[in-house]
Amino acid sequence: MQNWKNVIREYNKAIVLHPTADLAYKIGDCNQRLGRLDKARDSYEFAIELDASNPQFVSSLGTICVSEGDYDAAIDYALDALDLDPNFSQALATLAICHGVRRNTEMYDKYSRLAIENGYSSEKIKKLH
Repeated sequence: MQNWKNVIREYNKAIVLHPTADLAYKIGDCNQRLGRLDKARDSYEFAIELDASNPQFVSSLGTICVSEGDYDAAIDYALDALDLDPNFSQALATLAICHGVRRNTEMYDKYSRLAIENGYSSEKIKKLH
């Protein structure tokens, strides 16, 4: 945990000097790993402000929503990410997980299959579902 905090500290120094979408995303990712969802959300939103064309940034907001149990918002973010890249496996997995939680078997199966076809781990989907 301390390593993640140190990494965030270094990234924060770097982003002040040279703000980039990738750095903002990395800060968000570290905060999400530490369970700091509000800080992660802020960083992901900043990454999107800097580069709205990256599906990873948009999809990551969806994963936060899944963690918070807000499946409607998670689906919206995942669909937005798929608008940017129709084969983006993380967004497809988010949709699978959300539909699995809602017991919509047909949609769960569809999005699980698509996520796996695009490189997402089947074990990870099952674990999160």
